[in-house]
Order: sequence, then structure tokens, then C-alpha cells
Amino acid sequence: MSVNTYNPTVRVGNWFEDVVLQEDILEDYEKKRNNGELLIQKVENVAEKLLCKMELLTVRPNKTIEFGDLINVKHTSSSTFLCARVSALEGFTSIALPDPCIVGGTERQESVPRSTFRVVNVDDENPSKTPLLYGQKFVLQIAEETGSKLFLRSEWPAISTKRTTKTNNQKVELRGKKVYECQFFIQYRDPKWRIEMTGKPVLVGDPIIITHRGSNQNLCCLPSYAYKTPFGLEKEICCLTMMNTHHAEREENVWQILMGPPAEPRDNTF
Repeated sequence: MSVNTYNPTVRVGNWFEDVVLQEDILEDYEKKRNNGELLIQKVENVAEKLLCKMELLTVRPNKTIEFGDLINVKHTSSSTFLCARVSALEGFTSIALPDPCIVGGTERQESVPRSTFRVVNVDDENPSKTPLLYGQKFVLQIAEETGSKLFLRSEWPAISTKRTTKTNNQKVELRGKKVYECQFFIQYRDPKWRIEMTGKPVLVGDPIIITHRGSNQNLCCLPSYAYKTPFGLEKEICCLTMMNTHHAEREENVWQILMGPPAEPRDNTF
């Protein structure tokens, strides 16, 4: 059976429609490129905003933490850091973090905007440059370099939308308005010394318990439950008080506040 063959230069079918389609594709590509909507451009924007290295303030000689400081919040047992959890959809469609934004626990050790928080006072009664004390209320704000002004927030899960996806616990997220549900306070790790330590400065690197003021539930990291993100697996963060048989908080509730490395001592020898 003979088959008609054509020269590659000969157009078969509705050749004018094919030409218009190719022109539309090229025009759409140029429009997205000019608006910064190409996938490669969005990935670069996310990397520039959320993954750029940040320089934290060096640890003071007395290791105190003051209002206005940029800090990292580390979960002690799992060595994960509290961070803004960015899903694939959110990470590739917007330069700034969305409102609301779920938080997670990342294993990345470097200080980047999405894992850096500023210690903010609740009102004018705690001005900047005053030490953060045990039992004192405060607010954590995500670093401004993320392009968003969001505050760590949680509230009692009266409805299902306020619960985490996998464990159905009290959700922790970042929201754009500083309200009562954004307030936390820090407790000393050892319950036997908790009353005596109330009112004393919180020190960098000390094991602490971060408690949500509205629900009285502790900030909790659950390493057994992880989510896939463009930056790797990230642990679930919620508000849940977990006690052992001695009525003390378990390792899931123990955190540390970290700052930049201490300044190197000057060599005064000649």
C-alpha cells in the first residue's frame, strides 16, 4: 500500500492555526518572563527571600536575651529549628509568606529569614533592650526579610480548622495581626526550680519550656510526624503539653533560644 509522503516544508492540515498557536505560546512566555512569573524566577525569588543567610547578634557576655533581638528557636532533642513551613504551592506563587502560614521544624542549621524570629514586646510596658524574663509575656515575629509581618499564633482548637493535619492537635501558625492569641511566656525546665526562677533573665542556650498564654499548652515538636516541603522533610509543630511519670515536661516540649556565636576575644599582646 502506497503512502503519500510530503516534504517537511509542506504544511498539512490547518497550518494557519498552528502558526497562531505558536505565536500565542511565545507571547505568553514573554509576558510571564517580564512579570517574573516563570518557575525558575519564582524559585530564585523564594531562595533570595527565605534562604539568604542572616547574621544574628552575637551572644552577650551575660547571655541574656533582650526585646528586639533576632533569635533562632531550637528543639533540643531533635535538633530542629522552628520555621515558616512553605508548601510547594505557596513557595512558587508568592515572594512573601502567605497569611496565615503554618510553622514546622527544619533540620537546616544555618540562620535564614524563615527560621529567624524577633522577640517583640506585647505592649509598651516592655521597651526594647530590656531582658526577657521567665514568666514574662512576649510575642515572636518572623524576620522582616521574608517580606511579611507575621506573628506566631495559636488558639484553643474549638473548631477543626484550628487543629494540625496529622495529629489533630492545637495548631501553631503565623498571622498578620498581633493579638492576645500571639502571646507566649517561658518557664524554667526543671519544675522544682520554676517558682524560684520566675522573674529572672532567660539565658541563651538554656533548656526552656515555651507556653502559650491563652491555652496554657506548651510549644511542642513531634519528630515522628513530618511533611514534605520544597526544602525537605519538616517536623510537625503544635501546642501540646506532654508530661512524663514524674509530672515533668517531656523532651517534645523542651526548646532553646540561640543567637549568633560569641565574639572572639581581642588579642592585646604586642
